[in-house]
Amino acid sequence: AAALERRVAALRLQLQTAGMTEEANEHGVSARAGELHHQVFAEVAVNSWFKPPPGWPSEVLFTHQLLWDEVPPDLHFFRHKMADYGAARRKFRTEIRKITSRKHPCYGAYGLYAGEEIPKDETLFDYAGHVRLVVGTEHDTSTSSYLLNLFTHEDSQVYIDIDAARAGNESRFLNDHHGIAQGPNAQFWPYFDSVTGEKRMAVKSIDSIGSGSEIVVDYGGRYFERESSDDSDMQGSDEEFQNKSGRKKPKGSKGAGKVQALLGRKGAKAQRVGEGEEDCEEG
Repeated sequence: AAALERRVAALRLQLQTAGMTEEANEHGVSARAGELHHQVFAEVAVNSWFKPPPGWPSEVLFTHQLLWDEVPPDLHFFRHKMADYGAARRKFRTEIRKITSRKHPCYGAYGLYAGEEIPKDETLFDYAGHVRLVVGTEHDTSTSSYLLNLFTHEDSQVYIDIDAARAGNESRFLNDHHGIAQGPNAQFWPYFDSVTGEKRMAVKSIDSIGSGSEIVVDYGGRYFERESSDDSDMQGSDEEFQNKSGRKKPKGSKGAGKVQALLGRKGAKAQRVGEGEEDCEEG
């Protein structure tokens, strides 16, 4: 990964030297970035943004996050090497298992199972992976089946997704409930981190899950059929989660099989797949 990052940095330098990249303004913002910022956030009222504490100097950016944008890309590996992933504690035990039942639509692949009884309305973990930003659907060449939408601005065709194809955690093994259970027992849930304020995507239980039971979600109709109007069970707020959890009836054809999470991407390349085993997680 570090070698790849160094290669990307070298190619970027070559493009800059050849004059093939956009010039940034005095604040380091390219014309394209400035245009997108205006298109997406121009209508957001200024008073809706978080205000720094009284006395905060206007020339200093207020943030709760560690900003790595001024660190050269080929040195970003320090961010991961400094981390202690063992410090991320799970409230409930889960197990990644190879599916051995021939009746399962993902026979021979993998699923995520409860390692103990999990009550309803519990947060299990975040969906994690690489952040992918696409502007304009015609430029979306991703073939990943592990995309989960984090942010969408339809008018500007800006799509920000979490891609767990090459990096992630237990959540990448969540299967869609079709052909497995009568309905989902968990769902994706967007929220804002109480420490950093960042938007993230969690997985919550919407029903009690017995020990040894598979944890399944609803990928939504947009995963199975392009331009489908059938949305997923993902709720937009904690209040909506409390009001609707466990009430939505399952949709879709029985036996649709395992396909990985793509939610909210209009015009995405997610057609009905998983009829066989080609799109199941094989480890």
